[in-house]
Amino acid sequence: MKKLTFPLLFSISLFLFSCSEEINCPEFTEENLELLPYAEGDTIVFMNQNNEIFELIITEVERTEAYTTTCRGRNSICPCYSSAEIKAKNTLDPDEYPFILFETDNVSFSRLFFFNFLKLRFEFDFARDFSYLALMPEMTLYNEFMVDGKTYERVLMYDSFDFPGSTINKVYFNEEYGIIRFTERESGVNWNRLSDQGNNSSR
Repeated sequence: MKKLTFPLLFSISLFLFSCSEEINCPEFTEENLELLPYAEGDTIVFMNQNNEIFELIITEVERTEAYTTTCRGRNSICPCYSSAEIKAKNTLDPDEYPFILFETDNVSFSRLFFFNFLKLRFEFDFARDFSYLALMPEMTLYNEFMVDGKTYERVLMYDSFDFPGSTINKVYFNEEYGIIRFTERESGVNWNRLSDQGNNSSR
């Protein structure tokens, strides 16, 4: 049996990896929009035990448009990524800021949320990260969690420990409703989402 010489192997490798294909990736779809816990124009109200009010106002939702990309390599798997950025302002910060970046793709079907709330930043992939919670000491899962008389399912508590620059250290959230409670670092005061309000899915 003949052995392939180095020049021939190199030529085959070059052929395999130099092949490229243009693929058309869709915009962030209406179906994906339903995965977001907030819609443009929402006002989410929180209250603490002193009956003080904190409002989170969703000012804008920006979505990626359709695009074309190059997939290199023969038989390569090239996912299409799409995202939406939720912008907001709140009682303490009247200037609009990026609140949530949501990313997904058509291969792993990730549902990755990047949160930026009161200068606290954290992320969670609702499609994949539940399997790795044992490796995430900053996250605690509650199968059920009650806030303001309403029971929420699969709630995560993010504990920032000593994250610098933020006045809060704990955020409670789930995929369906977003943030439902947050806790002040110094005082331990809890701010609870009021239950008598809808959200993106009018729940």
